[in-house]
Amino acid sequence: MTYDVVVVGAGIVGCAAAASLAEGGARVAVFDAGPVGAGASGRNAGLVEHPFDREQVALHAETVAILRDVLGDAMPAQPTGLLLLLEDERAAEQAVRAAAASHPELAPELLSPVAVEAAEPSVRPGLWGCRLQTGHPVRPAAAVGAFAELARAGGATIVTGTPVALLRDGDGTVRGVAADGETHRADVVLVAAGASSSTLVDPTGRWQPVRPLWGVSVTLDSPVRPRLPLMDGQEEGGVQTAFTLIPTPGDLVLGSTWLDDEPDGAPWAARLLAEAAALWPAAAGAAVADVRVCARPRSFDGRPLLGRVAGHDTLWTATGHGGRGVSTGAATARLVAEAILAGDDRDVPPALRADRFAPPPPAAA
Repeated sequence: MTYDVVVVGAGIVGCAAAASLAEGGARVAVFDAGPVGAGASGRNAGLVEHPFDREQVALHAETVAILRDVLGDAMPAQPTGLLLLLEDERAAEQAVRAAAASHPELAPELLSPVAVEAAEPSVRPGLWGCRLQTGHPVRPAAAVGAFAELARAGGATIVTGTPVALLRDGDGTVRGVAADGETHRADVVLVAAGASSSTLVDPTGRWQPVRPLWGVSVTLDSPVRPRLPLMDGQEEGGVQTAFTLIPTPGDLVLGSTWLDDEPDGAPWAARLLAEAAALWPAAAGAAVADVRVCARPRSFDGRPLLGRVAGHDTLWTATGHGGRGVSTGAATARLVAEAILAGDDRDVPPALRADRFAPPPPAAA
């Protein structure tokens, strides 16, 4: 088969890109070794939140608007707010000042223990808070599925459950993919395969702008449900776990972990529950309904890689979103799709361009 564009990866970025490409008149196919939304896109906590990165703020705002169009009433019209929990007044004041300096659009608000209890009675008494105006809880798998259906409705083909490899000429030029026992040629291949993107582009493992950062989250069955998304506001970088509790439509999701190696979900779920009780006492009586394990696509500098891979005219990427795929992915997919249709990725911001990372080594050809 021959296509204008082959997308590798049926997560939220790949499916949204396919929908935009198909809408623009391209003949598109999506291939994935797993089902739609099998990776981080369908297994994250489901909070569409501010990226806390000035380079991605506009993409987040656009993603919110796109999700409202695609999900309808399933996407909250306004942010619910995000409540950071802190142990003392000084730490809370510092959090408010830092947020006000870096992202004043979040309208950070200092909450005393009395105000925290009024806003969220289920947390441990005595905590201070920093409330930020962000957070749209959604069901992540439903969001991915909606973009997949939009892509199919536009004429895109989606093939899942088959291993995928890039198809290269003798000089290393990517000409399509090998999947489902067939060769599928394309003018452009867009790699949107999340944490697997680096390995797909270079199976030797020498080219690694994106690596897996493993997460465990726990879906809880609890008679107590918080009103707001909650996070531990005191955690610093380099931690393995931090308390997050996200009430999404129909689910209550506890996290989070940041692990370099693939974890066994059950013991980490028990650890998350035990740690959560220090801030949210209802964790002691909550039952585990499900445990999700996924690999986030962590880029070398924490930002997505969008556009042409350095040194390759026909190989593009939209990956490296980390834990922000649901928060910025729809807009990054639109941006890359429009660049592919135009044959020019110069409109991609320099800080997000894929070619800011060195090209894959010759052995990848």
